[in-house]
Amino acid sequence: MRKRYWDRLLKEIRQHRVVPIIGSELLRLTEDNETFLLYERVAIELARELEIEFDVDDAPTINQVAIEFRDQGGDTLDVYYQVSEILQSHLHQIPEPLQKLAEIRDFDLFLSTTPDDLMARALNETRFGGERSTTELAFSPNSNLEDLKDGYSPEPDFSPVVYRLFGNSGMAPDFVVTEDDILRYVSTLQNQEYRPENLFDVLYPRSLAWIGASFPNWLLRFMLCSTKGESLFLADGVRGYVANQWAHGDANLKEFLNRQHAVLFDSGDACDFVDELHGRWLDRFGCQTVGSGEKDIGASIGMTPFPKNGVFISYASEDRSAAESLRRALGDFGIQAWLDTHELRSGDIWSEVIQQNIESCSIFLPLISQHTQTEHRRYFRAEWNMAIRESDLRPDTHPFIQPIRIDDSDPNLDHVPQEFRRRHIQKFPSGIPNAEFLDRTKRLLRHMSRLERRVN
Repeated sequence: MRKRYWDRLLKEIRQHRVVPIIGSELLRLTEDNETFLLYERVAIELARELEIEFDVDDAPTINQVAIEFRDQGGDTLDVYYQVSEILQSHLHQIPEPLQKLAEIRDFDLFLSTTPDDLMARALNETRFGGERSTTELAFSPNSNLEDLKDGYSPEPDFSPVVYRLFGNSGMAPDFVVTEDDILRYVSTLQNQEYRPENLFDVLYPRSLAWIGASFPNWLLRFMLCSTKGESLFLADGVRGYVANQWAHGDANLKEFLNRQHAVLFDSGDACDFVDELHGRWLDRFGCQTVGSGEKDIGASIGMTPFPKNGVFISYASEDRSAAESLRRALGDFGIQAWLDTHELRSGDIWSEVIQQNIESCSIFLPLISQHTQTEHRRYFRAEWNMAIRESDLRPDTHPFIQPIRIDDSDPNLDHVPQEFRRRHIQKFPSGIPNAEFLDRTKRLLRHMSRLERRVN
C-alpha cells in the first residue's frame, strides 16, 4: 500500500467511515511457548475428539473434519457442540491483533466472520476496563433476527458493536462450521425478509476493511456483493481494503479487486497489516486533547482508562497469562482491575501513564515469580518503586500494596523489595485467587469507597 492509500484509510477511519471485517487469520494465540491460529488448533482437537484420522503433515480444517465425520455416519450436531466446547477452552487469551484494533477508538462497528466473542472481549478489556459494555449481535437463519438499533451512529452515546455474521459459538448449533453453512448464511442474508436492514444501511456508504477473513475467490466475491450491493466499492468514493492470505496468490482475485478500486495489502499477512495500521494511527492521532483542555495521557495513546476505585496489577511480561487470569477473576467478582496490556515500555509517556494510574488505584498487586528474580533492568521494578513511594502517602489502616506469589519462587530473596517482604505475601499459582481473597478485596474497596464519599 502506498502512503497516499494509508493516509486516505486513516482519514476515513477518523471519520468513522471504515468497518473492519475480521477473520480467523488474526486469531493468533500463544500457549506453552507455542504460537498457533485458533481455528487450526480447534480443527486438530476436533478431529481427535471425534476420532477422525488425518495426515499430521496436512492438518485438516474444521469443514473437512465435519464432512469426514458425517460421511462416517456421525451425527453432525455433535460437531457444533464439540467445536463450541473446544473454543471455550481457548478463549481465556485475547489475540494481540484484536487488542490493537480495539485501541483504534474510531472503529465503532466490527463485523466478525468467526463465531467466537474475542473481538468483543478485546473491546471490553481495552476500552471499558473489563466491563461488558460492547454490544454483541449475531446473525443466524435459525434464530430471531438481530440488527443494529434504529438511528445507529458512531456518537459516544452508542457503545461499539460487534456483529458476528456467521452465528454465535455460545449458542450451538447456531453458528457456521461447514462451507455449506456459509452458503446458507450468506444466501439468507440476500433475503429481504431475513437480512438485518439497519446493518446493511450502515455498511453501504462505508469502506470495508477485510482483515484476515480468508475465503475462496468465488465466496469472497459473493460476500462482497452481499454487503455492498451491485456497486461494490465504486459508489461515492468508497474503497475496499483487503489484507488476507487468499488474495496473495490468487491472480484472478487480485484482478477483480483492482477493477473495484480496492486496495490490497501485500507487504505481509493480516497481522502485519494490523501492526502497521495501529502504529500509523497512533502516530497520527495518538496524542489528542480531551474536551476539558487537559490531556488524558493514557487515552491519548489508546490505553484503557483506569477504573475508578480499581486495582493495579504489576507483572513481568513473561507472566502476562497469570496477570490476565487474576484480572478476569477479579472482574468476574465485580472488581475492576487494570494492567498494562500494551507493553509501552519506554520514554516519558510510559512513566507518566504508570505514575498516573498507580496514584489513582486503590490497591496495588505486584506479582512475584521466577521472572522477577533477576539482576537485569526491568520496567516492573519502576512500577514497584512508584507504588512503594505512593504507599508512604497512604494510611496504614488500608493495605495498599498486596504482593502475590504466582509460582514456587522464594519471596524472601533480595530481588523482592523489603517493603513487600514485610507484608503478607499470598500465593495464588498461575494468578488464580481464592474466594477469601476476592471477598476480602471487594469488602476493602467498598469500605474505601464509602470513606471517600464521606470526605467529599
